[in-house]
Amino acid sequence: MTDGALAKVTFQAGEIIFMEGDVGDATYLIQSGKVELIKRGPDGMFDTIATIGAGQVFGEVALLTDRPRAAGARALTDCLLIAVERGQLDSKLERADPFIRALFRILAQNLLSVMDRKAAIETAPKPEDLAALAGAADETTRS
Repeated sequence: MTDGALAKVTFQAGEIIFMEGDVGDATYLIQSGKVELIKRGPDGMFDTIATIGAGQVFGEVALLTDRPRAAGARALTDCLLIAVERGQLDSKLERADPFIRALFRILAQNLLSVMDRKAAIETAPKPEDLAALAGAADETTRS
């Protein structure tokens, strides 16, 4: 879309909007419906990390940081979304005050760092798992 008009796109309940690891080509504003942000867990199943609805925005971090999508998005209900493509966002940011442009990018980086830390904490071994492992190792060395 090169004319600057924002596209309205629809997704049916259960439909994947984008996957974790995809290139970020657009950010979305939810006009109606609910979207779940998902990450693939260690078991290969999708874990819901957030559920968002009308008036909320998602997919912006990949556009602002030029990194792959940190999470996937799936329509929880039928959705009407407004898509802002990378070129449109870049065009608006280029016309923005340089301070605002830098602030947007810093905020996106900070959010990405928090998400990375949260994921690391969630995947770290739990104390009870470590205790069980230590107990099993203790039993093995006594045998």
